[in-house]
Amino acid sequence: RGTRNAREDLASPRIHSTALPEAPAACCLALLDLLPRLDDRRHHLAALGAALRTGLRAEGVPAREGAHVVCVDVGDEDRCTRLAARLRTPADGGPGVLALAARHPTVPRGAATLRLGLTALHRVDDVARCVDLLARAWKEEEEKRGDAPGDQS
Repeated sequence: RGTRNAREDLASPRIHSTALPEAPAACCLALLDLLPRLDDRRHHLAALGAALRTGLRAEGVPAREGAHVVCVDVGDEDRCTRLAARLRTPADGGPGVLALAARHPTVPRGAATLRLGLTALHRVDDVARCVDLLARAWKEEEEKRGDAPGDQS
């Protein structure tokens, strides 16, 4: 019993610390050295985001302004889920796209949103593939429902 109290007393700074453990702290310090050299990646990522939004809008898909996460307002939750599934597993058997369907309670009812996240590791052809897949799926969904292009309800 006495040794337990002594161990707790000696280890108290470690047990009750709110500081980062050594490994994450070292990563943060290394990142400070890396940040000034990331401008090219940041510019590439911004260009990819702009290309994705521009490409989607040209195809009648309502992409919101933003940064590297491009949101597409879908509205209907079931439709949003179907679009996300079709992007993950395209009918042509080629590579899919990870798109997250944000539905209630993450967003208000009737305001489902498809979220497309980009990284600096993506390429221009990845963006073109995403635009092609989503534009086709979007148009097919509109045809099923008899919507006018750009109708989000």
